[in-house]
Amino acid sequence: GIRDHEYCLVGSEMCIRDRYMTYGVFVLYCKDHYDGATLQKVTKDVTTQMTDRGFTKMKKFTEKLLEFRAANPDQKIDQWYPQFIKQFAE
Repeated sequence: GIRDHEYCLVGSEMCIRDRYMTYGVFVLYCKDHYDGATLQKVTKDVTTQMTDRGFTKMKKFTEKLLEFRAANPDQKIDQWYPQFIKQFAE
């Protein structure tokens, strides 16, 4: 699973998942609104920052998120989020 950060404010699986998703959605926003070089830099920076904070699966999460979004380009996140997050269940 993605539960790998022992001091999330609430400490719950939901809190941890929310942190991954918050930064993941920012990466998706950058993909939709900026050029490829900017997306690449943002993705690298977000991954580094989150990994340094103890969210060690951020790179994998972001890669999978971008793949899932590419496969579902006309759907809103809330339509595919439950299916997407199941990939990370323990």
